Amino acid sequence: MSHIIYDSYNMSHIKVEKADLIIVCVSKPYLESRNCKKELEYADELNKNIILVKLDKELDLKGHGAYSMILSKQLYVSNWSLPIFSIF
Repeated sequence: MSHIIYDSYNMSHIKVEKADLIIVCVSKPYLESRNCKKELEYADELNKNIILVKLDKELDLKGHGAYSMILSKQLYVSNWSLPIFSIF
């Protein structure tokens, strides 16, 4: 199992490079993940188009260092009156 996790982690940079658009579904666990942070920073470094979907309306995106800096300049989607799948 650890071999699969290791391979998928090493391949994430290729997925970011090939993507035309990155949709970031932000939650508390996302903000706590070092791997998610690395992928987001890499996408930002490559000037990828990023859309932010905030999954928890109570989640404060301020005070999260590099996350906050990168996410503050992205397109933000939030419509709490609709189910998450209806946003798109």
